[in-house]
This record gives sequence, C-alpha cells and structure tokens, in this order.
Amino acid sequence: MFLERLFGRISNSPLSDLFAYARDVSRRKALRDSSGRIRIAPNVFVEKSALQNYGAAIVAEGAVSKIENSDEVLSGLQRAESLLRKTVHDAPLWIDALRALGRNLWFQGRFAEAIDAFARAEGLRADLAAAAGWNINACVMLPRNCAQSISLMGHMGGFVKRKILSGDARPYVLLAPPADVVNSAFLSYFEPHLTIVSEADRIDQLAMFESVFGVNWN
Repeated sequence: MFLERLFGRISNSPLSDLFAYARDVSRRKALRDSSGRIRIAPNVFVEKSALQNYGAAIVAEGAVSKIENSDEVLSGLQRAESLLRKTVHDAPLWIDALRALGRNLWFQGRFAEAIDAFARAEGLRADLAAAAGWNINACVMLPRNCAQSISLMGHMGGFVKRKILSGDARPYVLLAPPADVVNSAFLSYFEPHLTIVSEADRIDQLAMFESVFGVNWN
C-alpha cells in the first residue's frame, strides 16, 4: 500500500508506532493540547501565544484588503509584520509563520527581504525533519491549491517538469479532496508523475507531514 511505503521512507520508527502517531494527531483538533499549543512534529510544539500572534496577523492582513488608502494599507501590513516577527521568534521551527512573514514583506514591496524569508522557511524543513526524526528526502508534497485553482493547476506542470528534468526520484504527493478539485480531468493528466491522494482517511493521515515535506510556491 502507498501509505505503508511512504511512511516507511519518512521514519525509521516501527510502522505501527508511526501509524499510531498519525492517527492520534493528524486532525487539527488532535494536534492541540490542553494548554492551547499545537504539535507540528512528534516533539515540537507551537505555544498558544505564538498562535494568537499569528492569528492576529492574518486577521490584520485580511482587513487591509478592504482599505483603499495606501498609507493605511502599509500601516496595516506593518502591524501584521510585527506580529509575525514575534511569532517567528517564539516558534523558530514553525515554517508556516516564516512563510507568512515572507508573503507580508512581499506585499509591502520589500522583495529582497521577502525572498530571504522564503529561503529561510525552506531551510527550516530540514531542521524540523531532523527534530522529528523524519527523512527529509522521503517525498515532496505539493501545495493543495494546485488542485483548487485552474491557473495554479497549470503551474503544477512546473513541479512535474522539474521532477522529470532533474531526475528527482522522490515521490511527489498531492492531497486533493474531490470536493476541492476544480478540474478532475485536467488533474488526471499529472497522474503518471504524482501520487494524487483523494481518500479522506489517507488525507487525514498524511496532512500532518505537510509542514515538513510541503513545498511553497515562493
């Protein structure tokens, strides 16, 4: 079975232990403990305060989209930036927070800083994998929105082209719930090069690995 093979590549732990871990924490509600923190790897947590700062930053960025005055837009983005920097400081292995900071800096037009943040976020994948005891070269998990937007589905060809031309032997995986797929016929063209996972139970089990094995558009 695909999951057994993939999990075997990800960890040197006994498969039974890894499956038990996946069942326990793959759903978001199971990732959160009684103190409000979340687990992003077997022994790596994001504290509640960092989660709150991250959430506040995302809300602030969302509010900016409804503002027309450019000065107010920049002020809102800078408030979000401050919160994201606190998050990155308090949760240094949380890849999503650093990617969010990069996106925020890009929106501000600070492109060199944004690219640096995106690069540092990609570097964290190896650090988090090491902390979790996972093999960073086990697989590549593509962004889920590859299947959710027709334009991004076209861009997925870039990932596939890179895999072919570079001879990348790692399995490429896309978690694609059927209800989220914008064009199933188009998506099927990529099946020779990707493992497309559409079953809800398998998606639940694999979702926990996206933070380490997931690549970012940027």
